[in-house]
Amino acid sequence: MPINILNKINPLKDLDNPLRNVPDKLKNMIMKDVATTKVMMEIASLFGINVNTIIDRTVKQRNQ
Repeated sequence: MPINILNKINPLKDLDNPLRNVPDKLKNMIMKDVATTKVMMEIASLFGINVNTIIDRTVKQRNQ
């Protein structure tokens, strides 16, 4: 049985519809998760190695 592509639902049509309200409890949970993720990314950047900076410094020192 062939699949009729024209009868499928197009999710892009919903982009023009107005946004729906989100429950405050769900919104608060998501915002808290986003804030926690941002803090963890900042902490990770403090302890992580910035490879681009190391490569740039090495190349500059070799050229001097």
